[in-house]
Amino acid sequence: MDNTKKINNGWFKKGHTSPNKGKKLSLTTRHKISLQAKERFKDITKHPMFGRGAEFSGENNPNWKGGLPTCKDCGRTLSNRNSIRCKYCAPKELANRESMKILFKKRAIYTKNPIYNGGVSRTKKYIKLHHQRRKAIENGGGFLSVKTIQEIYEENIKKYGTLTCIYCIKPITFGQDTLEHKTPLSRGGTNEKKNLAIACAICNSKKGNKTYEEYAQQEKNGQAQPV
Repeated sequence: MDNTKKINNGWFKKGHTSPNKGKKLSLTTRHKISLQAKERFKDITKHPMFGRGAEFSGENNPNWKGGLPTCKDCGRTLSNRNSIRCKYCAPKELANRESMKILFKKRAIYTKNPIYNGGVSRTKKYIKLHHQRRKAIENGGGFLSVKTIQEIYEENIKKYGTLTCIYCIKPITFGQDTLEHKTPLSRGGTNEKKNLAIACAICNSKKGNKTYEEYAQQEKNGQAQPV
């Protein structure tokens, strides 16, 4: 027999309803019922639960839930189940949490910005300065006409049969072709036809600020050959 049945044996029966349920009792009747209950258990030793406290205390109680939790930081026993830290550790955690909120709020200003690009500024002012710098470099390389660009593309197709990168010697997919300066404008290159070629976007990006000869020497596969 489990603890619940021991407690309820002779004291409470499932489904039992009080005869006074739903009735509006007068003050006199309620007083009489109270006196009868007091008289019945005037001697505490006659109460059904008398002397059984130790039997149903702690882990023996049917409602036992493992005791009170301990503090997450220092391990002290807490006074209730609604807390995870004691009164000594909670203020420290709160101060730390507030400092982290400030940090994340500052970070969110940049990371949640629609024009955020990995820490590189992409504001209108930066883009304008970047275009001005690029334009100054291009002007230093001389005038570049549409006719010259068209001739470079036609010569590439005549030589390889299709639009091909001069570095990896692979056909270039649509939209991945770039106009390549064999000697970069930033290193004194010009927009003359002999300094121009067609390269794929990947190779052009990998080449960076190197000259054609420097990049061709760097390639381990040796596919890139000067044209």
